[in-house]
Amino acid sequence: MRPSGWPERLTAYIESRRAAEFTWGEHDCCWFANGAVIAMTGVDRMPDYSYTTELGAARLIKRAGSLDALVCRALGDSIHPAQAGRGDVVIADLENGSTLGICLGEMCAFAADVGGITFRPRSMIRSAWRIQ
Repeated sequence: MRPSGWPERLTAYIESRRAAEFTWGEHDCCWFANGAVIAMTGVDRMPDYSYTTELGAARLIKRAGSLDALVCRALGDSIHPAQAGRGDVVIADLENGSTLGICLGEMCAFAADVGGITFRPRSMIRSAWRIQ
């Protein structure tokens, strides 16, 4: 179970990232989603994942086999996208490709190339992972 108070910590984290500048290895899709998980649970699920460039991120994903496989390494087995609930990690295919984000209910939050965060409907989810 997530520790008590997780919804408030998730909301505070999302708000804190609204003006974040996109930076590989700091505020990109992987680190945005991992930051939300840390905010909710206090556990870093990606301690061994390190990169500072788009190429470094691509190499990490390629070594894992895919973005989905990389997330499975960190979070375990995926769930059906329809089962995703608030605070679960999701992947959607956005304009810039497959992107990790956080389900907020009917909407999901994703790190944005410009503007910190973008919100998209949960109907765009193609993969999801339950966060306990």
